[in-house]
Amino acid sequence: MVSTSAVPPPPVHDGAVFSIDTARNVAYAGVPVYVLVTVANLGTVNETFTVVANANSTSIGSLNITVGAGTYGFAVFSWDSSTMTPGNYTLSARVLQVPGETNTANNSLKVDRVFTLNTKGDVNGECKVDIIDLVLVASVFGATLGGSGYRAAADLNNDGRIDIVDLVMVASNFGRTC
Repeated sequence: MVSTSAVPPPPVHDGAVFSIDTARNVAYAGVPVYVLVTVANLGTVNETFTVVANANSTSIGSLNITVGAGTYGFAVFSWDSSTMTPGNYTLSARVLQVPGETNTANNSLKVDRVFTLNTKGDVNGECKVDIIDLVLVASVFGATLGGSGYRAAADLNNDGRIDIVDLVMVASNFGRTC
């Protein structure tokens, strides 16, 4: 008697970058920026993906993550912006092709919004640290992330509160220009 059992379908390998997020759209040179890349495994087997993130053409980093079949995984990058020139950046990410992957159209993503890197202390982004920047921080002094009055640009060290540390950062860079 001949067996009529069905042959299982071949495994599907398909990684995709689903999203790129940052806690804020403005940061300061020398203050770490956390970049979250969400990767989808659209395949039928668990995969280990290499995720690469960039700011324009400059590398933010590369991480390996394992993602279960049909689920999402997260790569969190700590972007050291200390060597970057203040200006506008477009963030992008990609997963490198895995063996057997044929659909690579979804392996990369570039965000639509622009990420701004300012000179440390330049709260309003006008390329100079002056009294206006001190006033902007002082006007929201004491505000915390999620509370009324919180302004991300005034939280220079990205710790979720606007306090004396932020004022000192502006004051210590007073007079600096781009």
